[in-house]
Amino acid sequence: MDRREGRDTPAGGLRTAVLFIGFNRLDTASQVFEAIRRARPARLYFACDGPRNAEERVRCEEVRSLADRVDWPCELHTRFNEENMGLRKGVSSAISWFFDHEPEGIILEDDTLPVPTFFTFCEQLLERYRDDERIWVVMGNNLMDEWNGQRDGSYYFSAHGYGAPWGWASWRRVWRHYDVELGQWPALRESTLFRDFLLNKDEAREATNIFDHVHAGRMNSWSYQLDITRITNHALNIIPEVNLIRNIGFGLEGTHT
Repeated sequence: MDRREGRDTPAGGLRTAVLFIGFNRLDTASQVFEAIRRARPARLYFACDGPRNAEERVRCEEVRSLADRVDWPCELHTRFNEENMGLRKGVSSAISWFFDHEPEGIILEDDTLPVPTFFTFCEQLLERYRDDERIWVVMGNNLMDEWNGQRDGSYYFSAHGYGAPWGWASWRRVWRHYDVELGQWPALRESTLFRDFLLNKDEAREATNIFDHVHAGRMNSWSYQLDITRITNHALNIIPEVNLIRNIGFGLEGTHT
């Protein structure tokens, strides 16, 4: 279901659209929603996968009820699946739905809690690099503690790294390259492009094993596919100088962590 509620654009709020992806964890989803609420985006897209069983339905409905807490001028879109699509298809199809409507935007899952400056950081860089085909993703997380505070600027560019971003922003021009089935992997696996991307033999073994598992469907992931599109297009991610996202989803109930 796609529900839209048209409201006036907020004065002084976030101009950039936000996609919020939830599922069945009201505790973490509420915290992320409150961070979005404080940012007051002009357009909010709220996507939730369907329950896996009857017992889970109540918890999913509780998360979906967060849409009723939108109390700022906002154009609200909802996409609440009746059936469960799973992590791989559920998240990737939600992002596709988002970029079907928006040329660029910010994406937050229900366990990625941003600091307030995350939103303006993304908004400014989405505008600055909108037409720069070299730039793929504006990341919210920086887990390289030893690099924090060691550079002059507020962000840097990186061609390396892979794995799920903890809050990020990008453009439709990037997502159109996305293939959830990772069809380009067999050819890339044997290419010099992939070997040159990797830092050493240990990383080569780890990365090859991960992408083999994702391609074969043995790893339930949506994010490694985005990394492959970056590698094949010789593109760069933007990494903030300091970490702007805290992952609050680790634990037994963490579906997407």
